Amino acid sequence: MNGSRSRSKSIDALSFKSGVSGYSKASVNTSQAMGGVLANILSSLLLLLSTPILIFGGFILVYFYHVQSFGVVSDWFHFLPYAFFSCGVINLITSISISISQIIPTGLCKTLFLMVLCVFLIVSCILNGISTYGCSELHSIILQQNFLSVNIGDIMDEYMSDPSFQESWDNLQRQFFCCGILNFNNGFLDWKNSYGRQNNSVPDSCCHVESLYCGSHIYDGSLPPQMIYTHGCMTIIQSKLENELTSLLLVFMVISISMMLIGLICLILSLCTANTRPELEALSVSSSVIGQYRAHQTVADTDPVIGQYRSHQTVA
Repeated sequence: MNGSRSRSKSIDALSFKSGVSGYSKASVNTSQAMGGVLANILSSLLLLLSTPILIFGGFILVYFYHVQSFGVVSDWFHFLPYAFFSCGVINLITSISISISQIIPTGLCKTLFLMVLCVFLIVSCILNGISTYGCSELHSIILQQNFLSVNIGDIMDEYMSDPSFQESWDNLQRQFFCCGILNFNNGFLDWKNSYGRQNNSVPDSCCHVESLYCGSHIYDGSLPPQMIYTHGCMTIIQSKLENELTSLLLVFMVISISMMLIGLICLILSLCTANTRPELEALSVSSSVIGQYRAHQTVADTDPVIGQYRSHQTVA
């Protein structure tokens, strides 16, 4: 009988050790998985915070600096605001998708959702990379003073033929109090051989007090005229962009690089934590086994009937 009791205790001890071993492994794996989940949540919040910043940056470029009027200097002036808008939208979608992926049960649905999430993360990395490169290009263009080497004829031709460019350039002249393309004091003369060929006029947006036909017959009187702005826009803007926009571009460059790196980290973590729930279930099972074993031992030690049975077995 003593041999039977010894074998029983050995089996119980072995089962307990197996449960503890499984519990320990599941605990370690679950700790890693939970760390990945927390990292994904933090990344999701950062992507979410970047959304309004990038969209606001796009609006600043379009409606404050009117950079789309500078397409004759570089196509990046036209493209970068849309890159910021796209990054903001895809970062928002990716942030929401990361959050949803943490609550979907393990299975086919989660696998398919993770595949879609990976696509969003890849697109986010690409767009943020493009934005980073665009900021770097524009920063370099401004510092190299490429605005002062533009072709005046190209700008005049586009102004005369493209209504959207004309509206954008008029807004630029109103905001920066300039008229024409290049040079201080006589930039308004750039309009004489194109826009003003018919009636010696400049666009009405050049006037200090804008009204219909206020820019007509400007070249008929004494020069420079007192009722219009005289400095060329590119000359004025070159100085303003050097002082203001270069710093702003550096800030958005850092943000875009950070979002690109966060996207890569999320992509890796999403793949590594795909089996988070199985680990949690394994931990639960192991905990249940240990709990049952301890409960069994407690009952065996405290139940008087079992105690009398053991005493009887010992006497026998």
